[in-house]
Amino acid sequence: MNEMALLLGLLVVSYFGRLVLAPEVRGRFGLPAGSHWLVIGFVLGPHALAVVSRDALSGFAPLALVATAWIALVLGVEYGHAGNRRLSVRGIALGGAVALISAAALGGAVYATARWLVGMSVENAQIVAEGIGLAGSETARHAVEWVVERGAARGRLLELLEEIADSDEIVPMLGLAFLFAGVPAAQTLLPISYAGWLAVTLLLGLVLGSTATLLLSGLQAEVELWSVLLGAALLGTGIAWRLSLSPLTALFVMGLCISLFSRRAAALRPLLARTEPAVLLPTLLTAGALLRFDASPALWWTLGSTLAARTSVRALLGYVLARAAGAAPAQRWPVGMGLSATGSVSLLVGLTFAFRFPGPLGNLVLTAAACSSVLGDVLGPAGLRAALVPSEAAQEPAAAPAAS
Repeated sequence: MNEMALLLGLLVVSYFGRLVLAPEVRGRFGLPAGSHWLVIGFVLGPHALAVVSRDALSGFAPLALVATAWIALVLGVEYGHAGNRRLSVRGIALGGAVALISAAALGGAVYATARWLVGMSVENAQIVAEGIGLAGSETARHAVEWVVERGAARGRLLELLEEIADSDEIVPMLGLAFLFAGVPAAQTLLPISYAGWLAVTLLLGLVLGSTATLLLSGLQAEVELWSVLLGAALLGTGIAWRLSLSPLTALFVMGLCISLFSRRAAALRPLLARTEPAVLLPTLLTAGALLRFDASPALWWTLGSTLAARTSVRALLGYVLARAAGAAPAQRWPVGMGLSATGSVSLLVGLTFAFRFPGPLGNLVLTAAACSSVLGDVLGPAGLRAALVPSEAAQEPAAAPAAS
């Protein structure tokens, strides 16, 4: 009963939010990562107004886990493409490099804070640092689309940012496999090493992706396509979670296999893309409801170092990229501020951590990802607009007089 009430409430809030934050309103304020849904979820959650109880939230957790894995599958099928355009090898490599540098710098800052300011153990500090580093390594995919809609002209810098935003999610998706494989929790009959668990994660995605590709090749009806994809996604998520591995990695690799080897990949991409908003909204609400701001010094020190380190490293990377692309000096630092925008992947990583490490560690990663998302929604659109949109296009049209 609690689970049904929560599901109904999420649907009602999602519908109401679409009415309140209509496209023209969202276009004005940006919000590419959906931080407004996080805020709504937190306000309704058990740590604020308690409209959603702890028991109901716990009952919804398995569905939220499946939702995060499904979005990873969608990202895998779409990976390497920006709409109908295939990304260049240079763009994919650059996106991976930017994400790796961001993850390393952010993880290092958080580790130093956790060890020497908070006093965490080496193991816990490493888990938190790696989790926050992966969550903060991604750039919002929709931020560039948003600035194009505001009047940004196509050019080398814009295309560079678009390729980075559409290709950097591979780092957190694969990075989770390395992290989860190093934290053994599953009980198996055979002893499996770290490399073995990592191989199991990747092989699970490869086997599911190959099997789905073979099955999809002989199907015509759309309902049959959905049955194959949903069945494989549920199976992969269940196996990965039972073995304490990363379901996001397994489903992302599955999507990559379908994208590379299935003749139906081009037709599947728009179909799967349409499911992302419907799945993502309740997931963001769930992430917001799970947020817990307590008086622990560990939380506030970690949040402070996360926001400062991510904003700094992104500003520096954006400046270097803008300079390499030949941008004017006045554009370079705003581009760096624009790279602060985070996408849905950051929140998916945080939510997965909250499920995998329930308690203070998971809450630290989830809260850091959520706060980075909110700050990115403030800085990102403003920076990209200042750097890429001509001043006359940045002017808001005058409001029409109200009819009497």
